[in-house]
Amino acid sequence: MTFHELVDELASVSGIDRETLEMHVWKEALSVGANVREEATAFGLAFHEYDARMEAFYRETAAFMIETVVESQRPGKQGVVRAILGRIRRTVERIGCPPKILMLGDGSASDTLAIWREFKEDVDLHYFDVPGSRTADMAQRRLALHGARFTTLNSYAGIPRNHFDMVISLEVLEHLPDPLAAIADMAEFTKIGATCLVTESFDGVSSKFPTHLRSNLKYAGRTALLFLANNLLLTWYNPERELRFRPMEFTRVSHAGPRDRWRIRRIMEGDRSVPVTLAKLVLKALR
Repeated sequence: MTFHELVDELASVSGIDRETLEMHVWKEALSVGANVREEATAFGLAFHEYDARMEAFYRETAAFMIETVVESQRPGKQGVVRAILGRIRRTVERIGCPPKILMLGDGSASDTLAIWREFKEDVDLHYFDVPGSRTADMAQRRLALHGARFTTLNSYAGIPRNHFDMVISLEVLEHLPDPLAAIADMAEFTKIGATCLVTESFDGVSSKFPTHLRSNLKYAGRTALLFLANNLLLTWYNPERELRFRPMEFTRVSHAGPRDRWRIRRIMEGDRSVPVTLAKLVLKALR
C-alpha cells in the first residue's frame, strides 16, 4: 500500500480530513507510537497505569487506528503476518473446512484483512475489539470497504466458549489489567486441539508506549508458562532470528502435566542460552 492509498483509506473510514491524516501518518512512520504518545499526554493519562481515564482513552482516540495501520506496512509486522498465514494454511488443510478464527483485539483490522485477502471464503472470521470505540467502529467500516466477510462480536461476555479453531491475539496482553484472565478466556474460547497465535510485549514498558502496563512487567519471559497453566501448550514458534517467538502458537490440550512444563522450560532456556539446534530438537519433541 502506498502512502497516498493508506491516507485515502483512513480518510474514507475515519472522518478525519486528509491533510491532518497525512501529518499523522508521516509522524507515525518516522516514530513508532508517536500519535498515541501525543494524544495520551493531551488526554492526561498516567503512563503505564490502567484506570478509568485510560479506559476512556481506548474508546475515544483514533491514534491506535493510525498506529496499527502504519505498523501493518513495516517489514517486521509483515513477517509476523506471513508466519500466521502459514499456520492458518496448516489448519485449513488439517480440519478440511473453514476454521472459525477469533481475531481478539485486532484494532484497525489490518490482520483480519490480511487473512481475508489470502483465504477469502476458506476462513470464518470473527472480529472483536473494544465495543463502541472509535477504533472498532473504523475497523468495521474498513472491513466492509474491502468487502470482507466477517462476524462482529459486540460483547466480550458474548464470545462463545469451546467454539473456535483458532484465536489470534497480537500485541494485546501487555495492555490488559488482567492478562492472566485473558489467557484463561482464550482457553475457554477454543476447542480441544485448537490453536492460539500470540505476540506480546510485556517487557515493552517505556515512554514510547504509554498504554503498556507496568503491572505486567513481571510476566516478561514467562508467556509460555502462563499459557501452559491453562492447558495451552507451546507447539510452535516463529524460528526467524529477527522474529523469534513472534508469533507463538499454543495448542489447547485436555491436560498439561509436569513433563510439559519441563519441555516448555527447555524451549525457553534454549532460546536464551543453548544452541538453537537444541531448541529445535526440543520443539520437535513437543509435536
